[in-house]
Amino acid sequence: MFIAYLFSVIAIFFFSTVEIAGKLIDSEISPLNITVYRFLIGSIFLLIPAIMQIRKKRIRLQLKDFWTMAIPGILNIAISMYILQLAIYYGKALVVAIIMSSNSIFVSIFAKLLLKEKISKYRAIGMVLGILGMIIVVIGNRGGDLSPAKNMPLGVFYAVLASITFGLFTVLAKKNTHRYGAVAFNCISFIIGALVLFVFALIFKADITFTPNTNNLLGLLYLGLLVTGLSYVLYAKGLEKIDASMPAMLFLLKPIFASLLAVIFLKETFSIYQAQGVLLILFGLSLEQIVKTLSAKKLRSQEI
Repeated sequence: MFIAYLFSVIAIFFFSTVEIAGKLIDSEISPLNITVYRFLIGSIFLLIPAIMQIRKKRIRLQLKDFWTMAIPGILNIAISMYILQLAIYYGKALVVAIIMSSNSIFVSIFAKLLLKEKISKYRAIGMVLGILGMIIVVIGNRGGDLSPAKNMPLGVFYAVLASITFGLFTVLAKKNTHRYGAVAFNCISFIIGALVLFVFALIFKADITFTPNTNNLLGLLYLGLLVTGLSYVLYAKGLEKIDASMPAMLFLLKPIFASLLAVIFLKETFSIYQAQGVLLILFGLSLEQIVKTLSAKKLRSQEI
């Protein structure tokens, strides 16, 4: 059980570095190229574990299966992750990371609309608190050090859009990850999404080249192998052993990790208002689970 939690926390730590690593190389590689090459590298890393998972589940993939995985893959890679990279390029990594960390708010909204899942009173309250926290984070950045940002309002807009579209992807992918396995589903959807984005780049004659050097090659390999590849394997392995309700709780570590890393490596400022916004987001996203835990403890005490 300890190993499962360790795998999950390590994966979330790597997930938390997406915005920071992307910011470190976005002056040398375009957002489009970072997205394409990152996910192509990651999907190659996942290929062998994906094949093993498909064989274990004894699934014979047909054309309709690839189509089923293509739609979420295009939404995730060609739209959400590309938009996320644009947000990193124009804005501050710290603010973008915090906004992306609140994507579970949009997951709940789309799950209600598309899957008819019920939203409890406490989850609804938590969603409102999370949105207020996002607003505080954005407002708290005004008047701060904007030197790392090329266009902060545009960066915030892209970050919110990336969070919304990633929430939609999560809901669309929910059924399929169980059917094909998380690693197999991510591997195939990554390949399809990255290839579609690559084709669109060719159609619209976007520059798909960059001048390689030690910094940007290491950055791409880090994003592809560790963040997109290894992290998904570790996270999937961790989820096999821990309670299903824990991933959302553990993912609350992302804004904490990301904020610290942005301050250390990018020298970005972290105001008291942003700290308050993060705390409000964390409380909002964990409110339902806190209430469930307290209710369960109260019920056990009554039984005793």
